[in-house]
Amino acid sequence: MKLHSGMRVLPFLHKSKSRDVDGKSPVVIRITICGLRREVHIGEFISVENWDVKEKTVSKVEPNYRQINSKIFATVGILEGIYQQLLTEKKEATSLLVKQYYENLYSAKENFDVKQSNKDGGSQLLLNQKLTDYTFYSGSVLASPISENANTSEHLKQENENLISRVSHLENKIENLVDTVKELLKSDNKAKIIDEDDTEGLDPEIVKTIAKNKNLISCYNAFIEKFKLLVDNGNRSDGTYRQHKTTRNKISEFLKTKYELDDIKFKNIMPTLAEEFYDFLTLEADSILSDVTAKKHVKKLKQVVQIAVKKQVIPTSPISHFVCGGESKIVIPLELSQIDKICNTDFKSNRLNEVRDAYIAQIFTGFAYQDLYNLTEENIVKVGQKGERWLQKHRGKTNVLEVVPILPIVENLIEKYKAHNCRKVLGQLVPVNSNAKYNEYLKEIGTLCGIENEMNTHLARHTFADLMLNMGMPLEDVSKMLGHKSIRTTQRYCRVNKGRIAKNIAPIKNTLFNINGQLNLDAVDNYAVTETA
Repeated sequence: MKLHSGMRVLPFLHKSKSRDVDGKSPVVIRITICGLRREVHIGEFISVENWDVKEKTVSKVEPNYRQINSKIFATVGILEGIYQQLLTEKKEATSLLVKQYYENLYSAKENFDVKQSNKDGGSQLLLNQKLTDYTFYSGSVLASPISENANTSEHLKQENENLISRVSHLENKIENLVDTVKELLKSDNKAKIIDEDDTEGLDPEIVKTIAKNKNLISCYNAFIEKFKLLVDNGNRSDGTYRQHKTTRNKISEFLKTKYELDDIKFKNIMPTLAEEFYDFLTLEADSILSDVTAKKHVKKLKQVVQIAVKKQVIPTSPISHFVCGGESKIVIPLELSQIDKICNTDFKSNRLNEVRDAYIAQIFTGFAYQDLYNLTEENIVKVGQKGERWLQKHRGKTNVLEVVPILPIVENLIEKYKAHNCRKVLGQLVPVNSNAKYNEYLKEIGTLCGIENEMNTHLARHTFADLMLNMGMPLEDVSKMLGHKSIRTTQRYCRVNKGRIAKNIAPIKNTLFNINGQLNLDAVDNYAVTETA
């Protein structure tokens, strides 16, 4: 639909965003102004087959199709009203501003009663109330009742006037919200972050300190600077430092995209910010993130907001309610047969063979990528009277000491590469590529070996833990070798494999069943008596 103002709106069904629970897809309205698009969700989900692609409406097969169509047409009218108001007040309008004003109006609907007055009296109309079903035609907004009885031109004229009246009334209500929305969006004061009343007459350095405390990005930058010093002193992980920088960049991208802001005051953070940030990362960002990864970024956002609480910039965290937990991603470790396949495959390429060797070293030491990368001969120590060779290193992520006996297969690899450039030039025990290349080549190895698991560096660590635990090593010892701060972390790696289950069930099977495969009732009775005693 191209409205007379030059703004284009397109109701459509977002099939790629269908719900897992029932397969229904959301009804979305796309706003296009000067070639730039934004999408508005109206909160309705329907079956894909019930969407009329040609008419851009819901077919009669869908339950409550009239109400959903009414909501579509009403939303288009509201968006047009917002657009006209922006042109009047700001002399310009963008698809982003139209969407933002609509979302803020919609979130405030419970606090505002939109009443329609006419000659016969007034009746309350909420923003999400059912309007009469209308069809919008290109060039102008025309209302044509879907009802089969409404077939007279007089009725059409009256209904069209009613719609225009309602849209006009909504425009007036939108006008009442402008000041509030402007404050939320900071559209007229983006560069002015610090209140003049708060800093008048103060030294510029003090003003900078106040800004760091009062504004989200500035505070995060200060946190990252301090964290870098801890990394340089060996008290924090460089990997965690890089993760914080990534989160800071994503928050900046979110603020610029969503609110056209470079920074935001802590006091202006709304309770919905965490959820909006999460939605941005999982639905709208250029690089869409998984649920688990997005929640990790939100968790770091909450951490920075909590700093403002500690500094008494704000009394409480407005986003503390957002839950970052959830089900952990289950990692299925490699089976012993798959490990053997990797070990004994000649890939006819030095590049892949060296990656294979590094991966085998990971599998049988449990070291994370960055720790394997930094392993040198200095990390080899002799333990006990027999002088057994062990690997000993403080883990980069947690700074917890990892101690792992050098197994024969790892010893052979250390010997194999003693004259390699990785040892002579870099001092590494085995050749290790960059993290990106390493993971890329691992996927290639997995394909060549017919392994369906997602091959990556962290899978080796899980495989090591799985091997040790299922071979009977105590959880506490495995935790120490992995460099975990808590045994609870190690418990996530626990998985009883099929071989161990088969071994433990064998005597039970022989007791329950006789040689002919028949149930041994005496054994069952004896077991019951033993349990009772």
